[in-house]
Amino acid sequence: MSESPNESEQKDPAVARRGNRWDVSAIIAASIGFLALLVGGYTAYIQRQQVRAQVWPYLSMGESDYLPGDDATAGQGFIVSHGGVIQASNSGVGPALVRSIEVDVNGNPQPDWPHVFRALDVSIPGTGYTASSLNGKVMPADARVNMLVVYGQKAWVDFRHRFFTEVTVHYCYCSTLHDCWTGKFGKANQIPQKPRASCPKVAVMDEFRGSGA
Repeated sequence: MSESPNESEQKDPAVARRGNRWDVSAIIAASIGFLALLVGGYTAYIQRQQVRAQVWPYLSMGESDYLPGDDATAGQGFIVSHGGVIQASNSGVGPALVRSIEVDVNGNPQPDWPHVFRALDVSIPGTGYTASSLNGKVMPADARVNMLVVYGQKAWVDFRHRFFTEVTVHYCYCSTLHDCWTGKFGKANQIPQKPRASCPKVAVMDEFRGSGA
């Protein structure tokens, strides 16, 4: 009885060795391809981290008893000798895209500084302060914005005491790569910032408008 060609090849040691070599080659080729894929993915990750570092913003808030110069303030009509500032600054290396600013007094959201003054029962005349809003603004690296400037020592001392016992500023900002962070300032001082996938949606009635204008 004669053997079929396939049965002969299966019993031929040379054929078996060629088959083993093909199996090993296929495994090596697959391993090389997998390693190349891993290296490519890791390289892309490192490149993205480098880009993130190049555009990383860091928005923080603080206060100061110092007002620039003891000279006449433009448009105010009086001499600035004492007072204070609530200020936001971007100490990162990239622009900060400010997505939301909220200010509450003892947990109650306020739309602007005049409402904050009333909620705190602090008397500050209309010409005794200047204010600006950060909502929707882009702060370049090293930029500073005076959210509130209070003129007059007594007004500032009274406001500052109440601010750090009853007011909380909530803020959220993002980088140009859409990495986002939230932070708090005021009642609990500067709370460590937390990364977020995106900034929370804030109701129009809860958005802080700064001067109220």
